[in-house]
Amino acid sequence: MTDVKLLVFVHGLGQLPQTWQDQVTAMPSDQFKAVAPWIKGLRPGKLGAFSVDAAADELLGLLNTYGVESMALVGSGLGAVVALAAAERSPDCVSDLVVEGVALKYGRLAMGAQKAMIRALPDARWAATGLNRTSVLSVLDGLAGIDLERDLGSVRARTLAIVGAHDRTQRPASDAVAAGVPGARLTVIPDASDPVHLSAPEAFNAALWGFLDAAAS
Repeated sequence: MTDVKLLVFVHGLGQLPQTWQDQVTAMPSDQFKAVAPWIKGLRPGKLGAFSVDAAADELLGLLNTYGVESMALVGSGLGAVVALAAAERSPDCVSDLVVEGVALKYGRLAMGAQKAMIRALPDARWAATGLNRTSVLSVLDGLAGIDLERDLGSVRARTLAIVGAHDRTQRPASDAVAAGVPGARLTVIPDASDPVHLSAPEAFNAALWGFLDAAAS
């Protein structure tokens, strides 16, 4: 058996790590060890201030936890932002990167409008994921002013951006990742919306495992 590669699935805002179950179940080989951690600051019972840098650093800390020198990252939404930030911060530590529904820039004015909308929603909206209004607002505060597009060229990981054909909001950022990361690819999943791994799991799995299997072979 070849060396097993650490494969980290990173959930989005309002998602649980268990939302990656379809992808883990469909894992086609024993070449990967799959883990799905909570994003720092979003774990139920341990909610706290959110920071993209801190979340990316905790993700990179898994290298020490599992005793490996590099890992593959798969992120959705907020998880894609954190995964991309980790790949930019430590290019040699991320061998493969798959992002779906990624965003690259969060303007402060746009975040202000988002925060106003969140304040109008009841806490029950987030209860299933262990979040509350305060924790979601903390995430928006942590995203305000972020610009990951500037350092796309520093990413050395083999990169795949996945976006649903019906998801026009995230398409520009996915296009930018494909254009800005050296050698990156873009896959548009027909009849899919965000998040693709939940709205079209079979098509997402085919794109994901085809990409990762090609890297492992």
